[in-house]
Formats: sequence, C-alpha cells, structure tokens
Amino acid sequence: MQAQIASVDSDFGDVSICSIGFKLQKAKLDHSRIFKHFVDSQLLRDLSRCIKKGTRLGLPSPSKVVVTSARVNHVMKLEKFLMRQNQPRIRLLDSPSSPREWMSFAKLVGRIGVKPVIAMEVESSVIESREYVGGVIHVPSHYSLHKEEPSINTERKKIGIFWPVGRNYSPETVHILLQKTRLLSPIVKLPGGLDMNKFKSAYPTITFVPPGISNFEFREFLSHIKVALLAHENYVKQSSGYAGYFLANSVPILTSKTNSFFTELKKFGQLHAIEDHEDDLSDFLVFLKDKSHSMYSNSYNNFTIESWKSFLL
Repeated sequence: MQAQIASVDSDFGDVSICSIGFKLQKAKLDHSRIFKHFVDSQLLRDLSRCIKKGTRLGLPSPSKVVVTSARVNHVMKLEKFLMRQNQPRIRLLDSPSSPREWMSFAKLVGRIGVKPVIAMEVESSVIESREYVGGVIHVPSHYSLHKEEPSINTERKKIGIFWPVGRNYSPETVHILLQKTRLLSPIVKLPGGLDMNKFKSAYPTITFVPPGISNFEFREFLSHIKVALLAHENYVKQSSGYAGYFLANSVPILTSKTNSFFTELKKFGQLHAIEDHEDDLSDFLVFLKDKSHSMYSNSYNNFTIESWKSFLL
C-alpha cells in the first residue's frame, strides 16, 4: 500500500506547502483567544491546498483520504473536497455540542464520500453519536501509541505534575498544589502565562519543564515520570494526551473526577481521583511511587493499537 502525508509543516510529510497558518502557530498566536480563530482558519485553508496539491502530483492518486485529527468545524469546511472521495476516513477530536449541531453533522456524514469511516477520540462522544449517526468508532489519542522501551519504563523514578495546555490558572491555585508536593522534588509543567522564574525561586527543589522545547526534549522529561498528577479540571468530552501517554506506559495517574477521560480510562485500572486524596496527597503519591512498575498492565496501549488499525485498515 502506498501512502502520502500532506502536511503544513515543510519539515514533515511527503506533500507540503508554504503555510502562513503554520508559521503563525509556531509563533504561538493560536494561544491567544484574539488570534486563535484566525490561525485555525488559515491552517485549514493551507491544509486544504496541500491535500489538493497531493492529488495533482504525478504519483498514483491515493484511493482513500485519511484525516487523522480534525475538529467538526474543520470537516464542515472540507465538505466539497471530501464529497469526491471513496471511503474517506475521518477522526474527530471533538463532537457537536447540541442536538441541532448533531443533526447537521449527521447530514454531512450522509453527503461526504462513499461509505465514510467516522471515528472520535472521546468515548462519551461515540456513545452520544449513536442517536444521530451509526457506526462511529472510538479511536483514542495517538499519544497512547507512544510506548517506551522496557529499559526506559523500568527506570522511571520521578513524580510529575502537569497542567493542561490552553487553559489559564491563577498563580494562587498553582502555589497551593506545589506547596503540598514540593518536598517530593517533582518535575512540573506549569500552565501558560505564568512567570517561571518566580516559581523557580520559590521552589528550588522542583524541576520545571522550560517552555518552547522540542517534542523530543519534552518526551525526555516524560520518560522519567513514574507517577503523574494531571491538574486538569472539568475536561468535558475532551481527552488528554498526557493521560494517553502515561497509561500506555503503565504510569499511575491522579486527576479530577470532573474530567470525562477519568471515567473513560479508569476501567484500565490506573486512574485515581485527586478529590479522594486532598488530605494525604503527598503520602499517596509516595505510596504509588514505591510500587513496582511491573505491577501495572499495558492493556491501554494494546487497545489503542487495535483501535488505530481498525480505523486505518
């Protein structure tokens, strides 16, 4: 089977273009609410141009178009292009937010391509889709495919604390959690918009992940984490790349029960509710850290691999 990857990143993929949207994204303008819509729209226009360029190349035309990660509004804007495809495969990061939007989406699925394959990243969205669209499958975050070598996983020793990207948190909220865990010398990824130097001065025993590092450098930090505390709250119908990576590598996770991914992933046996350990948080983290890494299952990684095979093949 021959495949081509269309990418707005000129350093990645087989077909690329000069993308204004990608340059704006690299400048992190999409982190601003003022510019986010413009950057997202430009990225979508650029990607559409890139896909069309790929179909015009002298190489054999692809028999199927696969969109591995998109949002509902992106697919809506790609409708004309997708209508001409045979069995397009589309994986969505989000889902419609109201019955009216679900009905519009169901009509779209009926119009695009021949026998489209629709997948969603969040299990609760798949369940909700059954009232409107048949045959939607669950395909988790691609971060759940990133399983490290045994030589790395058996050497994990650190506790990690991670705030989600793209949400604001007050310095006071961050300080409260770091005060409870500072004696454990954790690795910490702060939320955006905070002055890291002030936190470094206040917590000299904590290792802070610097902003702007490469994916390879960030993965190096992740590879040291034996227990992960995810400071996410109220992630409704949203997944977590952090949770996917840590579960795939048998790392226990503490996070809030208000997150949809808590309920979705708890059946794999390694999620604990932070609300149940507000009074003994530090002691519970040490308890999990002292357990043997080999006690935990890698069933989530296996599940993710089979899900992606089902979607792609």
